Amino acid sequence: MLNTSHFFLFVLIVSGLVRCQNSKTSEVDLSQFQIYEGFKIELIATEPLIKDPVAMEIDENGTIYVVEMPGYPLDVTGSGKVKILKDNNGDGLPDESIVFAENLVLPNGIMRWKNGVIVTDAPDVIYLEDTDGDGKADKREVLITGFSRSNPQHNMNTPKFGLDNWIYLGHEGAFITKTFEKEFGGRGEEIRFPNSSNSPTLPQNANEKCVRFNPDTKQLEMLSGYTQYGYAFDNWGNRFYTSNADHLFHEVIAAPYLDGNKHLPIRSARNYLPDYGPGAEIFPITQNPQHQLLTDVGVITSSCGLTWYQGGEFGDEFDHITFIGEPVHNLIHTDKIVADGSTFKAQRHLEKKEFLASEDSWFRPVNFYIGPDGNLYLLDYHREYIEHPEWMAKEVVESGALYNGINKGRLYKISPVNQKKSPSKAILGSLPDEELIPFLANKNIWFRRNAQRLIVDHQNKEIVSKLKKFALSTISDVGLVHALWTLEGLGEYSPEVISKALAHPEAGVRENSIKIAEIHLEENPDIILQFIEMKDDPDPKVRFQLLCTVSKIDVPEIASIQKSILLKDINDEWVHIAVLAGMGNNEQELIDFVIANSRNDQEEGTALFLSKISQMAVQKEDFYRVKSLLKSAAANGKIEDAWWKASILNGLAEGMAKSSLNQGNFEVEKHLLINNFNENTDQSVRRGSLNLLAKIGLPNKNSSEQLNLASKILVKIDADLAFRIDAIQFLSIAKPMENIDQFSALVSQSEPIDIQKAGLNALSSLPYNSYKIDEFIFEHWEEFTPELQTESISILMKSSETMNSLLSAIESGKLHKSKIPWQYQVWLLNNDDNSIKQRARLVMAEDEQKKEEIMAEFKPALAEIGNWENGKRVFGKTCSVCHQVSGKEGVDFGPDLASIKNRTKIAILNDIIFPNSSIADGYEIWEVTLTDDSKKYGIISEEVNENIILKDAGGKENIINRKDISSLNPIENSAMPEGLDSQVSVEEMKDLLTYLKNPYLAPKL
Repeated sequence: MLNTSHFFLFVLIVSGLVRCQNSKTSEVDLSQFQIYEGFKIELIATEPLIKDPVAMEIDENGTIYVVEMPGYPLDVTGSGKVKILKDNNGDGLPDESIVFAENLVLPNGIMRWKNGVIVTDAPDVIYLEDTDGDGKADKREVLITGFSRSNPQHNMNTPKFGLDNWIYLGHEGAFITKTFEKEFGGRGEEIRFPNSSNSPTLPQNANEKCVRFNPDTKQLEMLSGYTQYGYAFDNWGNRFYTSNADHLFHEVIAAPYLDGNKHLPIRSARNYLPDYGPGAEIFPITQNPQHQLLTDVGVITSSCGLTWYQGGEFGDEFDHITFIGEPVHNLIHTDKIVADGSTFKAQRHLEKKEFLASEDSWFRPVNFYIGPDGNLYLLDYHREYIEHPEWMAKEVVESGALYNGINKGRLYKISPVNQKKSPSKAILGSLPDEELIPFLANKNIWFRRNAQRLIVDHQNKEIVSKLKKFALSTISDVGLVHALWTLEGLGEYSPEVISKALAHPEAGVRENSIKIAEIHLEENPDIILQFIEMKDDPDPKVRFQLLCTVSKIDVPEIASIQKSILLKDINDEWVHIAVLAGMGNNEQELIDFVIANSRNDQEEGTALFLSKISQMAVQKEDFYRVKSLLKSAAANGKIEDAWWKASILNGLAEGMAKSSLNQGNFEVEKHLLINNFNENTDQSVRRGSLNLLAKIGLPNKNSSEQLNLASKILVKIDADLAFRIDAIQFLSIAKPMENIDQFSALVSQSEPIDIQKAGLNALSSLPYNSYKIDEFIFEHWEEFTPELQTESISILMKSSETMNSLLSAIESGKLHKSKIPWQYQVWLLNNDDNSIKQRARLVMAEDEQKKEEIMAEFKPALAEIGNWENGKRVFGKTCSVCHQVSGKEGVDFGPDLASIKNRTKIAILNDIIFPNSSIADGYEIWEVTLTDDSKKYGIISEEVNENIILKDAGGKENIINRKDISSLNPIENSAMPEGLDSQVSVEEMKDLLTYLKNPYLAPKL
């Protein structure tokens, strides 16, 4: 293997301009950077030594590997390379690069393994090795394969050696581009070891999840979460993910704990961490920035390279700090991670500024690496454009500028200004195994990780006694954890060592000890007694891991652990999931326990838990359990019991919506439910009973008493509003046809809007062949308020007959197409009924000449500052139905429009008026056809286990089980309606642009 000079000898004196050794590169102006006080940035390498760098690795011999990906965004001809950087003159700077491997397509990650490196290059994970010492890889082996090659920033990436001795891979799943489907249309295959027929496999493209594997043991597993480009571990092995605009997640609960219960009511295994919300505002300093999308300015939109700093050189302030690259904004953003129950939350590390920002619009920080010296190495992709052309303006793509900068790339080092020079140290690769043991406690993760990897790889059992002695004597918490997992990697589980570690004062040690003990429960069942003693552990993360672990144990004593932790942590939703995952068929026992041990002034977490457990009982289709729950919740009771009864009823109703249980078998319980329709019943119980009756139907016998009451309340203007809405719902279930006139009368401006909407929806529930809801809507259209008009459009989209009526209304001029919310326009333009689709495209088309005329009409809106206050009102009227600003002022559906102050007004104007010119990554609309032939549309916000989470235009998330899905197809149109030019005047557009340029503070005129 080729040796290079010790990495620790790197020295660079920086003063303004720096030139890379022995290169003809242009000067790099470091004065363009603004960096956090107390730190400096130094140039280590630049073109022509490296170009288009995306990842790096430094092995135990000091060899520096850099992965180059010049092919981004469209070239799949095999231009990718791995290079080795050499320092020939001993000055600490590389002056030569050797091509270690080439003919890679879109390589994006690298990790040292055995005598070579592992490189990720979808669809493959590849092992490369130089067997003859010439510096070039002559051995190339595909370890696992089957991953999709789709939009490059979504490809499988970043191999890392984990604390638990598995190799982890970042993965988000196929993201199919439409224009470039030929190049990036891969949806993946079965994930497999290609050279091992008896090894485990994973489903197609690993169900869009991250993956871990072991090349030696041929183990292969899916994780429960997913990430885009990059992920991070903390000192205790917790995994953190990033995804474009949503820059920081924690994978809270691991896949094995979810796999045992397919009926869990869980939306995601990831928790979004920033306590400052979505649409995270950032503070670039770029001069003449390049931006392609409406969401690309002032908020995080291209997060990548997530790194938890563990180098030990930056001081105590950085012990819990994460770094992300934000290449679109030419900066590096940092967060402080703090504990929050079973998970974490992220706080801004710095206020109103970033850790590092550049004035140079070509500065593209995409990844980081913690080196042997404890400093942070930064990979700068250095391109004019860093965006896939699928979401770029057509003129930019056609200009030929996509690859401007393909011959450039920089590697920087970030370090403290007053850092003491690192002493010369032995290279790990030259040390015997026993001398590697102390490095497990090094303050720098580079030494800990590499020492553990080497010991586990060598499998030298002669050092086991020394390793155990180290584990029992070290004063380093992180050193102990690495020692425990190193022993595990050597196959040397020690009950004595683990028992002591379970009582360690550091919570992270206890948490990892539980995980290791879980692996060996069969050979060491006595450890369960220690688990029982730990149920009152002072740390919530230890309790949570204990809860997860005992979910795999089937002994009676486990129930006491589950109940104890549930009560202590009842407001932690992740604890709900962990309890439900391991509770078996004990729903009623657990419900009784929670109710008996709860106060009347209930916390929200208790009610939420009862709703979840009831929903799960239905999804398991346990008829007798559901019948029992329904009876107990529907029966008359004390007013102080209303909170738990309503929680159970609503949970049952949500579960029944997706259940195949025979609803006719609940006749007795239906009578109990219908008896709750009275003015003395608590409103929450009455509403919960109606919600459930709507799913399972009314009892067979006449319910005249309730019908008479509902009819009276319906027209009683001074009756309680909630009771009137309940009366409408009851009559629409019981006697819909007989109450058409009453429902129609309620759709009147004299009634509260909620009553109007309830009446309209009651009419829409009638069979179309019995009542023409479209005729009623258009007859009264001019009387409807905007909110009721929007409600009407949603109703008209429910059948082909009413959709055709809607198109006829547009053709006749009865209503303008801009009145149709964008998602409904998409449905029409891409309808399965070809006659509707073709008609909609004809009716709703715009020609190019008209576009030019519209832009010319609105040109005066660009000329001067408008009225900020009025612009805010225009936003509230026009934009807030789908968008928010920093998580406020609207509906969380489309991209957050926070801080667009750096984008030109004309670019914003173009995207407002012609939104289909670009679609924000991650906001594509999907058409979900269910097995009953009904359709749902929205953004897929999460995928977990057997469910997808579909967010509709109101921001509501709907859980859809995959077994209920017939087909799932992306929609081509933008997540924003056209035709806003007809709703907003030129003056209003000027005001709106003024507001969007600075939504926090009115400009001084």
